[in-house]
Amino acid sequence: MPDEQEYKPMNHVGAAPAVYVVAEKCLHTLVVLKSGIEHERPENAFHAFAVKIGLEKHSGFKLTVPVMIRLFYAIIYGDLLMSLKNQCKPYEINKGDADALTEKWTKDITRSMKHSENLKYDAVKAKCRAIVASYGNIPMDRTEKVKVGVVGEIFVKYSPLGNNNLEEFLYNEGAEVVVPGLLDFCMYYMYNLVLD
Repeated sequence: MPDEQEYKPMNHVGAAPAVYVVAEKCLHTLVVLKSGIEHERPENAFHAFAVKIGLEKHSGFKLTVPVMIRLFYAIIYGDLLMSLKNQCKPYEINKGDADALTEKWTKDITRSMKHSENLKYDAVKAKCRAIVASYGNIPMDRTEKVKVGVVGEIFVKYSPLGNNNLEEFLYNEGAEVVVPGLLDFCMYYMYNLVLD
């Protein structure tokens, strides 16, 4: 595995597994996962979840406690980046600042997830505070804008392919996009498993 993963948004489906495309909106999380799991195929993380709930017979790797910790922190980082980008992008004075900062932090997190000392609570907490502070430094025009929530099935919420580039359309129309985090979806799913 190379020392540094390059962050490249998926612009087409190609031969990528469908489950990878479903989570394309949370690509930041997947890039971090790929680094943290130290495996050639990041989509296996989703296969591992499927194995745990009985949908899939082979996971591709063993889901251990260290992998689960990396997965949890990857979701936290991915949700944080997505939320901050969505809150800053419609208001930024210099167009592209939020996207550039998101890419910078994605690369930084991807590198840091390879080392277990960066996966301690205090280190993650400090990095999260630094991320929030950096987005706070983006020059913004706080003219009030309409907030539009994207809800529904996971594919529709997180994939531009599934929602016909709805998020970009809403930005171009001058709206602030609000998308629930992946952790919310995971908690909802786990809660339903317990109830069922």
